[in-house]
Amino acid sequence: MLIPVIQCLQRKTDYTPVIFGLTTASKNLTQAGIPHYGYRDLVQDGDEKALEIGKKMAAALQGKSQINAEETIAYLGLSYQDMIDRLGEEEAARQFEQRGRQAFLPLSIMERAFKKFKPDLVIATNSPRSEKAAILTAGTLGIPSVCVMDLFDPREFEDRIGQPGYATRVCMFSDFAKQELITMGRKDEEIVVTGNPSFDSLADPELEAQAQAMVVERGWQGRTRILWARQPNPNDWDLYRAVEKKLMELLPDHPDWQLIIRPHPNDSTRFDNLPERVSLSTQNDFLPALVQASDLIITVNSTVGLQGVAIGKPLINVAMGFASPFTPYPEMGISLGIKKIEAMEAAIHKALSPDYKPRETLPKPGGSADAVVRLIRKLID
Repeated sequence: MLIPVIQCLQRKTDYTPVIFGLTTASKNLTQAGIPHYGYRDLVQDGDEKALEIGKKMAAALQGKSQINAEETIAYLGLSYQDMIDRLGEEEAARQFEQRGRQAFLPLSIMERAFKKFKPDLVIATNSPRSEKAAILTAGTLGIPSVCVMDLFDPREFEDRIGQPGYATRVCMFSDFAKQELITMGRKDEEIVVTGNPSFDSLADPELEAQAQAMVVERGWQGRTRILWARQPNPNDWDLYRAVEKKLMELLPDHPDWQLIIRPHPNDSTRFDNLPERVSLSTQNDFLPALVQASDLIITVNSTVGLQGVAIGKPLINVAMGFASPFTPYPEMGISLGIKKIEAMEAAIHKALSPDYKPRETLPKPGGSADAVVRLIRKLID
């Protein structure tokens, strides 16, 4: 979501962005040709104990981590040492036992980063842990900050952006999202509707040609392409498996269907021995082209569904999961919602019908990164 903002800053301003590609973001930044820092660049003398902790924790992952080994050790070790320094060893161990990495809030490490790079403004997404720590640290040090929300419904993040003073400005996806945040108590002037910068690429005039090239390359011509977009949530793993099982059971009765599974970048699920007419989309695939190439999108709570709706693709929302209350796509009128797996086949037929139209549409994509950069200019000026 922030890569288009970074590129816009580099292209249209004389500011010098300092980029932290934290954990899995590093791969995306590298692919985009954007130099960046990580936790390993914040290691200093005196961190030997933290790095030993990081090595032990990294060893327990046993190859499950998707990030560089040195970065993994630094991230885990520095974050856990921060917990020890703030909470004491006993409480740090208790919280980590209960919540795992969700317990991390590396405030002291962000203070270290700010002293090193002396930012005039901080911009981050609504992610917890590192990005939350960055915004809180900016507030403590009196540095203006911008939080860019990727979802239209902020209820899931009430403990962050719903709190007064959390970020100088919050960028929201839509007017609907802004009103939701105001009901939580945030002031109108603190919220700016910018859209989602990650959707800007959906307005690229070359996208249709890229999508057609993908269809030909994968041999999907003449098939109805159904994109199943996963969003990792530990409480919903059983639901995801049930959706996949049902979709694969439907394929033999529909020889013209092609199922495409798109895991989230943080989803480490293995997909082996997939049946015929089931494809796995990796992070090497250009997501906007994949969305454009799809005839239908199915999700529980992935923003890929929003991307599809933004360019006129029908969306089925499996409104059954732990996270589904935070993505009320059916209530907004932008998707078909199903509350039982058995309703999947009928919903697919309805969504693919020429007569189907959602009650509401979303703003056309394009210009969101520019809007965020205009806000950054205003705050810095």
